[in-house]
Amino acid sequence: KDLERELVRRGRKPNKSLCRLDPSFSSHLVQKAKQRRALRLWEQHLNAKRNHQGAILVENDVDLEGPPKDFVYINEYRVGEGITLNQVAVGCECRDCYQDPSAGCCPGASLNRFAYNDQGQVKI
Repeated sequence: KDLERELVRRGRKPNKSLCRLDPSFSSHLVQKAKQRRALRLWEQHLNAKRNHQGAILVENDVDLEGPPKDFVYINEYRVGEGITLNQVAVGCECRDCYQDPSAGCCPGASLNRFAYNDQGQVKI
């Protein structure tokens, strides 16, 4: 797959019967294999740290860069310096949001309407 991509990137046709490779091609393929190995190890490291069920997948089809050196995976949200968070309404106190919404509850808290109808379809 890497060979085919590199041939296409260089404007050459992928050929199944290549007998020998130009040194620049073989160098690229070796670098790509090393990158893929480093990214797989980093992917395993990230997945070992996660506290959720989803899998973290890492790919780089753009260049030959490996994992970032200054990246730290965290499981909790951290607010950056100089940033303040405002409290946001989550959930509601309504018995029936469609028929009898509480004052200032649900979308009313932010003076918005529901984005979906009672069948779960987007309102247009």
